[in-house]
Amino acid sequence: MIEDLKIKFVEQLKTTKLSVQMDESTLRDSEAVLITYLRYIDKVDFAEEILFRKSFSMIFIMS
Repeated sequence: MIEDLKIKFVEQLKTTKLSVQMDESTLRDSEAVLITYLRYIDKVDFAEEILFRKSFSMIFIMS
C-alpha cells in the first residue's frame, strides 16, 4: 500500500512544476538538523512535503 502511494506521488510530480528548498537549523548546543522540502502545485493549490530530515551532532575543534 505504501509503495502504491509512493508511485502515485512520483507520477503526480512528473506532470507538475516543483521547487526544492533545504533548511539547516541548530536545535540545541551541538545538534543541527537539515530538512529538505518539496513544493509543488496539487491541482489548483500549493502543496509542501518534507522529503528528507537528518540530524547531525556538531563537533567543534579549537586550535
